[in-house]
Amino acid sequence: MMNMGDDAADSRKGETPTVPSPTKRSTAVAETKRTHKKRKLSKGRLKKLWRKSSEGSGISSRAEFTELLELQNDWATNQADTNHPMMAVPGPSVFASKRFQNASSQWQVTEGSDHRDLIVNLLFGCDGDDGFSFRCGDKYVNVPTLPSWASVVNKGGVNGLAVIEVEVTGGIAECDSPCPLFPSQRIATSGPERSGWRSLVPLADNGDEGGVGLQKKVIGAACKAKLFQGNKQPRNTSDVLMLIPPQQSAREARPDTRDDFNLIDAMKNLLLRPEQLKSEGYPIASSVECVHSDRAKEQIRSMNQSKPTAALDLVRALALKDEDVTIGGEKIIPADDDEAKLEHYVETFEMPDGPESRVYALDCEMVETRVGKELARVSLIMHDTEEKYSTILDELVRPRRSVVDYLTAALLRPEFSGVTRDALQNVKNRIEDIQLRLLSVIAKEDIIIGHSLENDLRALRLVHSNVIDTSVVFRGDHGRKFGLRHLTNVLCQRKIQAGGNGHCPVEDAEAAMVLAIRRARRGPSFGIRDNIRVGIVTAFQKQESSGRGCDSFAVLNARPCVCIGPAEWIKRHAQSAGSHHILNCESALDSMAMAVPSWLARTSSKRAGLLWAHLVCDASPKKVDEEVARLDELVEALAERVPSDTPILIVYQRSFKLAQSLTQQRKAALNPKSSAGWTSSQENTWRRLLEDSRQCEAVWIGTQPLAARAEVNRPTFKHA
Repeated sequence: MMNMGDDAADSRKGETPTVPSPTKRSTAVAETKRTHKKRKLSKGRLKKLWRKSSEGSGISSRAEFTELLELQNDWATNQADTNHPMMAVPGPSVFASKRFQNASSQWQVTEGSDHRDLIVNLLFGCDGDDGFSFRCGDKYVNVPTLPSWASVVNKGGVNGLAVIEVEVTGGIAECDSPCPLFPSQRIATSGPERSGWRSLVPLADNGDEGGVGLQKKVIGAACKAKLFQGNKQPRNTSDVLMLIPPQQSAREARPDTRDDFNLIDAMKNLLLRPEQLKSEGYPIASSVECVHSDRAKEQIRSMNQSKPTAALDLVRALALKDEDVTIGGEKIIPADDDEAKLEHYVETFEMPDGPESRVYALDCEMVETRVGKELARVSLIMHDTEEKYSTILDELVRPRRSVVDYLTAALLRPEFSGVTRDALQNVKNRIEDIQLRLLSVIAKEDIIIGHSLENDLRALRLVHSNVIDTSVVFRGDHGRKFGLRHLTNVLCQRKIQAGGNGHCPVEDAEAAMVLAIRRARRGPSFGIRDNIRVGIVTAFQKQESSGRGCDSFAVLNARPCVCIGPAEWIKRHAQSAGSHHILNCESALDSMAMAVPSWLARTSSKRAGLLWAHLVCDASPKKVDEEVARLDELVEALAERVPSDTPILIVYQRSFKLAQSLTQQRKAALNPKSSAGWTSSQENTWRRLLEDSRQCEAVWIGTQPLAARAEVNRPTFKHA
């Protein structure tokens, strides 16, 4: 039988072996060199970022930390040595300025608000920036600076946060003896090392040479926390940690005095967005400009004054069709009379050779005619320097229709205009004259400031999109708008509209301009103080992008927010926040308590972005051992299962409900109308319980930077 291999060999006889051409060889060599160079540069960048993440404060930029993870993953796929130091990427953590202390009596003394500030900073801070504000719905929330005793390491790596409140009730919590559930009693300087906290001991002190292996979680800071101030009313951990205090009042706000501060750019941040223009009822043009109006524009740019007939002709040349103008998203309905045919909406246009954007303030006064309010007076001022201005226009306007009410009958009416019959008797200006004057002064790119400016623009039949409405900028809670007089009185300590001659539009325009300038210079903290606190859970789910080119973890997070706790706590603190997932857990001994580490250890898409839990522990003699074992189990699960990119805060409080109940009894007993007595013994018990509820303990758990591990002395733990 013929061998097929021999046939193949015979067929190849006489053939010349295929040899790559010199061009292909040089191309392959060049490609190999480029790949090698790219890999070398990539490894160099990885070393630089890894070293930065392992020393000092680590990486605060989210972009750099993401780049580090990508380079590390690429490098790890080709790395055979899994024990190599760069296989470990330390995650974010909160550390005390003085490293972890062995003796519980030497723990860092802090305030409860310090830990709230750290939570807010981790969730809402951007690339290491502190002390700025972000928008949450209609409110602004301040992102505080870090407390002086704390430092955040690798802030750019935050990819989740867990806050666990442990409320200790019953038995031992009522006496003066230390509570065995508190961390200070679990972490000691002597005793056998048998505790759930054992997993949080740094590996560098546990036989790991050089500390190069990465442990998921370690104790970053253990603190004594004075939860609240004052000596009258106790507060629980949720009231302190979950609620962000009101923003800074106007008197506390400081203007921006930087040399490179640009007022125009700052004011552009206050401009109403397109959706706001629509919702507030501003006139909006939906069509493009007419080509045939170019000649009219040239005449307007070069004009100083114009006769009424010429003004009407020019306005007609620039007029927008009624069907192309909307108010609040609805088409306008023109009046059904002859005068309506002479009135048109016009739109500001660009000035090609004009100066940069200018800032104007506008205010109008109206009178009532048989078809509604019509323009009667208009004032336009232009910003010069600081809070100084020059008056550009202050004119009375004759309505086309007969006036039925000059709005001067009652001085207390908010629409009191100050325009009288005698004042309008010999006025010849019509609305088109004013439109023409405004179009010759205000360009499309200029900024107009006013208070409830939509009413003025509708009276003027003027379309302009670059507007700052102080009634919107300084809007209060639940959509409430403050009056210009109230805002000026409270924020500027100045009275306007106080005379008996009605509103002065120049004065009102100046007041609106000053408010806008101060808001631009001082930021969102310049405003009516909001007495309603913002919940962190609510803000976490509602935070909007800052538009600054970098966003916080709260903005980028796409994972659910989870709240776990008793039904009473959920109703008060979690239900109204609209959390994605709400789980009932009446006691730490409930099986649902172990859902805390489970939600934090799930896959990336289902893992909790923010988890807030409130666990109740019974410290009575019959329950305390069981409660200690459960908390140790929970802590160990957090240490072993939660990814290193999720910092954890555990806060312990005791005696709150007892102190709260006794406080209410004391208040009723001290009422002069009450017949109940209040003894010195009751007073002493109340003061002790109040102090017990104030003195809490807080432990931050995170991932420790590799270079810092040698500095930490391993604590020992008491027997469970």
